[in-house]
Amino acid sequence: MKKKAAITVETERRLVISSTSLHLRAWCQQCGAQTDMVTVNEATAIAGVSERQIFQLSESGVIHFTETEDGKTLFCVASLLGISEPPAVAGGLIHGVTKMPGRQD
Repeated sequence: MKKKAAITVETERRLVISSTSLHLRAWCQQCGAQTDMVTVNEATAIAGVSERQIFQLSESGVIHFTETEDGKTLFCVASLLGISEPPAVAGGLIHGVTKMPGRQD
């Protein structure tokens, strides 16, 4: 007689943003509040998508961004965390975003 075993694997994700990188607290116009802003590298780690997708999502308004005086683009952590699952970007269209940051549904 064969025995079957069920294996359940639970994972936990922890993200640490280093204080040595360009990370600051600033006003997010779209959120209407002070929020943490991070570089594109940190944004990709938070959202779990590529740099290209980060820029596509920011251009479409899904995630918020600002540009510094020296031309660096910083992304709003609150809007990055508002994406409940990593979206798939295909053909310039954004699919799979289940929650729009800043919206009350």
